[in-house]
Amino acid sequence: MCGIVGYIGKNSKTKKNLIDKMLNSINHRGPDGSSVNIYNNCIIGFNRLSINDLSDTGMQPFEVNDKVVFANGEIYNHLDLKNKFHVSSKLIGDSDIEIIPHIYNELGFDFLNELNGGFAIAVYEKKSEKLYLIIDRFGKKPMYYYQVESGIFFSSELKAILLNFNLEIDKKAMNIGFFQGYFSYPLTPVKGVKKIRPGEVLTINPDLSLGTLSWYKMQPNYSVNELSIQELENSFCTLLDDAVDIRMTADVEAGLYLSGGLDSTAIAASCSKLGYNKIHTFSGTVRGKEYSTDNYNATRFASEYNFIHHVINIDTDTYRNNIVETCTAFDEINFETANINFIEIAREAKKYVTIMLDGCGGDEVFFGYSSQASINRLPKFARNIFPSISIINNYLAKNSPKLFSYYIALSDIERFMFLCRSFIPIDVAITFPYFDIDFIKSNLQEMASLLPNTFKSIKDQNYLSYLDIIGNNMLNYQQLDRCSMFHTIEPRSPLSDYRIWEAFLGVDEKLKFDGGTKGLMKRILRNRLPDYILSAEKDGFSNPFHVWFKEDKCLRDELLLIVEKRIELLCEILGDEYVTNIINKWKN
Repeated sequence: MCGIVGYIGKNSKTKKNLIDKMLNSINHRGPDGSSVNIYNNCIIGFNRLSINDLSDTGMQPFEVNDKVVFANGEIYNHLDLKNKFHVSSKLIGDSDIEIIPHIYNELGFDFLNELNGGFAIAVYEKKSEKLYLIIDRFGKKPMYYYQVESGIFFSSELKAILLNFNLEIDKKAMNIGFFQGYFSYPLTPVKGVKKIRPGEVLTINPDLSLGTLSWYKMQPNYSVNELSIQELENSFCTLLDDAVDIRMTADVEAGLYLSGGLDSTAIAASCSKLGYNKIHTFSGTVRGKEYSTDNYNATRFASEYNFIHHVINIDTDTYRNNIVETCTAFDEINFETANINFIEIAREAKKYVTIMLDGCGGDEVFFGYSSQASINRLPKFARNIFPSISIINNYLAKNSPKLFSYYIALSDIERFMFLCRSFIPIDVAITFPYFDIDFIKSNLQEMASLLPNTFKSIKDQNYLSYLDIIGNNMLNYQQLDRCSMFHTIEPRSPLSDYRIWEAFLGVDEKLKFDGGTKGLMKRILRNRLPDYILSAEKDGFSNPFHVWFKEDKCLRDELLLIVEKRIELLCEILGDEYVTNIINKWKN
């Protein structure tokens, strides 16, 4: 929805020029208006993307008593909250954010439990001179911060902070990033810069000391296993319909990423049932995969439901034109090739819509990944039956990757899950100069320590899935935030509604896998979706680079030039041997 930048500390009033520069660097997040707000020890800049209340009365910040609120994101249930807390008469406009200072003033931080949305909120209290930076339950909206001697800078995107400082790359974090495909919280590729965890409040006191409060921890409902399939179907469809409905409510046009897969078609069918007809839907056709099942199903489904469907062609020119833009959008390293496609789709979609619904979250809660299927094949009693010993870890990783995988599965199921999702084979990653298996383990343990003890077992896939989603955000919510917001589109994920997660995360993994990946989801959607959707195999949205590189020598040469300009840094991080091998493969 918007972009937030700021500084708290000494000489805040002298930082306006810096804040202006920071705001300008993320103008794509909110081109509909901006403000710079100066307080005693704090200065906060805001870029607005108008979604609800397009008039000036929707402009932030909003203030009640001494509490000043800025928010990036949306509160989907704001209409219900206005009625519940009887504040409509106190509001000057129809913004979804204006209600926040009112209920915060009444409930304190308990107000967060009332919100259904994706958000990063900054609350400044004038009297106490404290600043609170708050992230939603699943980390759908990012917030970075960097502490210097005089104060702390913060921003919705990393690039705004990097404008002001010549910071060092965190090589250990980079190696973990290359191996796992993302930077788990609070890591970033830059030393000293951190990102706030999902479901967390970061308190910055006037003396710049920091405090954290974990305001949300998943409470899975295990009683759901006593329900029949029909009861599960009724529960899911009711929750999905409401999740879609509150996300379609806005003063601007909303559309849908329609991949042709199970998640996006479920959301599209819900839109149709709710009366959202003639909406714009978008999918991408990748050259080399033109005849994929998903492409055919998306077009067929859109036609049957009378949607206005747009097919965006993805080819080597798309890659060539978008690679730099995608990296600029991400700040952190872009490990997912499909993000180039999403950037292109968002560019086209912006011609028609400002909001895009997507299927993010369905694979995680209903088990749609091959890595989850791999874990499912390992009986629970065999998970973590051996101790995890560093010497054995390192020896097997280097000398026998296959045995290493078995050993990890039997001794450290959390890390086995991440190993299944890794981008680079362990025997290659172990050669990286700064690669550290124990650091990965400690990072996972830190994430796991923040999870509630309401999960029946750490051997449970539901536990692992939740651990994945709060640590693996760059591959899920934030990839869509970066790709969409770079072209000023607000992404919304109905299947990531926390109510769906709390209701279905506790379903036994065997039931979820009955019938294959997403077996349960297919069964409970049998009365909503056609057979050609339910019977289709999962089809990814990645690009066939190995084919493109062979066919397009110019593209290969252009990428080699980019790599060779940064070869010293790449060799320092990944090692001479790995970089040399990659370059030789490309050249040949």
